[in-house]
Amino acid sequence: QLNRCRHSGCVLIDIKIIDPHSIIYRIDEQNVYVKRFEKDSIISLLPIGTVKGISTENLVYNLTNEDLELGVRTGSSNAVLETGEVKITIKKGKLLVMECND
Repeated sequence: QLNRCRHSGCVLIDIKIIDPHSIIYRIDEQNVYVKRFEKDSIISLLPIGTVKGISTENLVYNLTNEDLELGVRTGSSNAVLETGEVKITIKKGKLLVMECND
């Protein structure tokens, strides 16, 4: 899927990386991640550089307007609190959301 970015002449490409153990999505301040999961599914949040204003819903360790920085603080190995939708939003930066299947 192609999206126009705010700068003239460039195009953003939404990608999804799939391997036998995980699916990885990239989100930024223009995207909201919402997906249904079973309770105890593992979700990791990996910042690309510094990501500001991360908020999550329905995770064991929810974030409320918090920052993550690669090499300093990441959101690895979190889990879905209850069967249902998980929601992740950010205010600034780029975040990798990893759905772990193992």
